Parts: sequence; C-alpha cells; structure tokens
Amino acid sequence: MSNRFVLFTMPRSGSNWVRWTLDGHPEITCYAALLRQTPWNELEQQRLYKLDQRFNLPDYRIEHYQEALDGIFVSAPTSRWVGMKFMLNSSTEIRDHLLVSGYKHILLTRANYLAAYASHLLAKSTGQGIVFKGDAVSRVPVRFDSGKFRIFCRARDRRFGELRKMASSDMLEIEYNDLRSRGFAKIAEFLDVPLDGFTAAVTAKRGSDDILSRFANPQDVMRELEAIGRTDWVTEAIA
Repeated sequence: MSNRFVLFTMPRSGSNWVRWTLDGHPEITCYAALLRQTPWNELEQQRLYKLDQRFNLPDYRIEHYQEALDGIFVSAPTSRWVGMKFMLNSSTEIRDHLLVSGYKHILLTRANYLAAYASHLLAKSTGQGIVFKGDAVSRVPVRFDSGKFRIFCRARDRRFGELRKMASSDMLEIEYNDLRSRGFAKIAEFLDVPLDGFTAAVTAKRGSDDILSRFANPQDVMRELEAIGRTDWVTEAIA
C-alpha cells in the first residue's frame, strides 16, 4: 500500500506548479484538489475510473469523503507516495480528518498576498486558471479594490493560521518563492525520494515580477500597500 500525503494550500499559491512537479516524479502520484465543489477533470476521471461513479458528483463525494478518500488511494497507481491538494478554504471537517488520519502534511504558502490577489483576479477575468508551458497566455489589466483585498488577506491569514495551530510538528511548510532554490529539495527529503526525480516544471508563471504592472489602477494599490506597510509586495521574484 502506498504512503499518503496532503498538500495543504490556498488558491493562487503555486499549487499547480507543485502538484504537477510532484506528479511527474516516478515515485509519486499527486492528484488535484479532489474534495472541492467541482467535478473531477478528465485526467482524474481516467485515473480513478474504478471508483463508484457517484464520487464524480461533488455533493456526493464531499458527503461521503471518507469512503471517497479510501477509494482514491486504493485505486491509485502503484506509486510509493500518493497524495492530493487540499484547499484550506474548503470543508474544515475534511481538513481536520486529513490532519489526524495518517497522512504526511505539506503546507504551501505564498508570502506576497498582492501577487496572489492579482493572480486571483486575472484567473477570474480570463478564465485561465492554469497555464502550461507553450500555452498562449491571457493577460488583462485587473482593478484593485482595497476592501476586497483586505478580505482576501484576512482569509489567508485565518486559514494558514488555523492549520499551523492544529498541525503536528512534522508538517513541512514551504514558501512559493523558495520553490526553485530549495523548496523541492525539502519535499524530496521530507518524502525520502530522489531529488533528481523532479523534472522541469510543466506550468508557467503568467505575470511578470512587477506585480504593480498587473493592475489598471496602480496608484490605488500603492496607497493601500503604504497604509499596511507592505510596499515590498510590489515585486515578486522566485529565488
């Protein structure tokens, strides 16, 4: 039987990059966020075809999540590790179950909330939630709203803070901006798999490092950043 892990995160934190890199490792299978209010994508349907087809219905799957999880991990390929993403803005009941049910835990954060917010707005505006290398990239200026941004920041603070308080001491926390330099090395050590099994990323970063340039009203962005003391968020360069 495979070992199990969960990648906890919030949307627009680079989890697609991490998920696809993990899934490309010869010793790891990593599924998408299977326990959200969305149907499984075609790839996951193909990989999980042995399961009860009712589990492809979000309401049914979430109501019967323990049965669905057992089926997911039993039906997985014969990888040494099998895991999935779990978004912390999903069910807290399922989150709590995953924290105490024999899974290894990885927490992926993104310190630059402005970059995450810009990515959120861009995905919402274009419908392009993920970009693979070679894809045409949709870019449109997005409008900054200070009230919505503060709500966005509070939600992330709350969800990340709750998990840190509840998680065991062996949870691995990695930061988006450290992924290229040492993040995947930490994951390899944490799961005891060869680092060279991680190949080049198949996803692409959509925006430039100049986060301010993504907004149609950069003056409003700067006023807010100055008010909260986070003018360092105007740029984001992955180490």
